[in-house]
Amino acid sequence: MKPIDKVKIRMYRQGLGDCFLLTFYGEKDSKFNLLIDCGVLSKAKGYEDKMIKVAKDIKTVTEGKIDVLVATHEHWDHLSGFLQAQSIFDSMKIEKIWMAWTEDPNDSFAKKLKTSHTDKLKALTLAYKKLKTQPTDNFNLRQKKGHSKYLNAFDSFFNFFGIDREDPTLNINGTADAFDTLRNRKKSDKVFLEPATNQVIELTELPGIRIYVLGPPKDSKALKTMNPSKTKSEVYELNYNLSLGESFNSALISEKDTNKPFDNKECRSE
Repeated sequence: MKPIDKVKIRMYRQGLGDCFLLTFYGEKDSKFNLLIDCGVLSKAKGYEDKMIKVAKDIKTVTEGKIDVLVATHEHWDHLSGFLQAQSIFDSMKIEKIWMAWTEDPNDSFAKKLKTSHTDKLKALTLAYKKLKTQPTDNFNLRQKKGHSKYLNAFDSFFNFFGIDREDPTLNINGTADAFDTLRNRKKSDKVFLEPATNQVIELTELPGIRIYVLGPPKDSKALKTMNPSKTKSEVYELNYNLSLGESFNSALISEKDTNKPFDNKECRSE
């Protein structure tokens, strides 16, 4: 079979987010459509309409068929479209959905990471709710600035997970919901990839094309590596995120804990 020698790449400009459609052209004008992510970071009014417009264009260009859909990782700016334009994607034929091993519901290590992740999001939303409802009438100027700074930090963080900032307890993790819509598709084959066993993917439909799985590693030690070195330049932020989550837990549970994330000058007793 003649190697693929032509590919058209569409990069959608819906805002801060990722959505790439790669169309490979084979023999006799055959097409292979590969969609990588579909999301936008902002939840502001109007962005859902943009994602619906993007999904409609994808359906038109692909003639309603995606051969492989790749959902890279759990951030709202990569996944929001699968919820915001779910009805459009539901009306399309998607042969295969590729996700990382971290999304495999039958993987014990992945389930452990998910549980830890969910627990820490719950702690964060509780901290946010307490901070947001904290009376500021008796705050001095420095405390008011600190209060506003931390609220803004929470807002930015919640954006990445599609969490409702008005009441985060209503939607603990929008990105998890987006992955659920993909995992629950009945007529799509789900493939969970990891670097160790899927280092190179060569599909018969794409002769001459090699696809590499780069991460995340299925190794707890590697996932906790924060600082790059000469021998290991690739790092992950899991260790930092775990420490941050533990700090928030400590802040909520004990005022005397030295692992608190806030400066004492910014804190007030109940």
